[in-house]
Amino acid sequence: MIPTFVLVGQVPAKEALGTSLLVIVMISATGFVGYLAKVEIQWGLIALFTTLAVAGSFAGANLVRFVPQVTLRKVFAVFLILVATFILYQYLGEFF
Repeated sequence: MIPTFVLVGQVPAKEALGTSLLVIVMISATGFVGYLAKVEIQWGLIALFTTLAVAGSFAGANLVRFVPQVTLRKVFAVFLILVATFILYQYLGEFF
């Protein structure tokens, strides 16, 4: 979603990232509510994960003020390439 917002919609990277995160939160919340009655929830693990995610969000929001937008784009591009490479490596055996 983020590359589409930035390249096609001409949305600045910071706003595109925020919009993408909002969509992810809404999708995740919907899925979580759907599974509440179907599976046993480990509330301690969820509390730990949520605490770390909130702390990371605040740290990222503060850090982004000091990092230029061009640098954010480059770092995100490298991150996407690394993730894609990792996924291809994992499933390489299934292709051949």
